[in-house]
Amino acid sequence: MVKWKPPYASCFKIYFDGAIFRNENRSGIGVVVRDHTSSIIASLAQLISLALQPIEIEAVAAAQALEFGEEIGISEAVRFLKVISS
Repeated sequence: MVKWKPPYASCFKIYFDGAIFRNENRSGIGVVVRDHTSSIIASLAQLISLALQPIEIEAVAAAQALEFGEEIGISEAVRFLKVISS
């Protein structure tokens, strides 16, 4: 089990994930931004009108997470990537 480690007080953690809904021919992404106390600062959920491949939706989620962070004024963040196995 991995224990959550907070970022520095002036930094944030941005978590993201992608999902594929093949039956609906759609994909989706989710983003959560946490501060050094583990409080959720902001979140984002979006549907995408295509059922993308796993690597594609994860890339879209990563790009949207960074863009979202920038939109809400975050200039310094620790980004978490996950390993995708197919």
